[in-house]
Amino acid sequence: MSQTDRIGSLSASKMIIRVSVGIPASVLCISRRLYTLTAVKAVAITSGDKRRMVLIDLLIAVVVPIIVMVLHCVVQGHRFDILGQVGCYPVVYNSIPAYFLCFMWPLVLGVISFVYSALTLRFFWLR
Repeated sequence: MSQTDRIGSLSASKMIIRVSVGIPASVLCISRRLYTLTAVKAVAITSGDKRRMVLIDLLIAVVVPIIVMVLHCVVQGHRFDILGQVGCYPVVYNSIPAYFLCFMWPLVLGVISFVYSALTLRFFWLR
């Protein structure tokens, strides 16, 4: 396997880790933004508020998946498995730290998104 193939395989397996956390993180950003729009009591939003919301969204949707991707290196048994019909797939050594470093993040982000969505529906219902 050439150096280019190894880098491509590694980035493909890391992409799976990023996507598995990035999609729930993006849903959290959308749910949080909808909540802030429905729960707002002031009519005007300042440019500082807009900048702060964008920075928080970037932290949630970009930085959290990158952190989880880096933490995956702690609990990976080896770089990746090659599966037929799938290709390179990331490997996580089944251990207690793996649940806290890799597996819990999509669930935590989904639960937080659910809470924001329920509060948004509540504000819509009250109006």
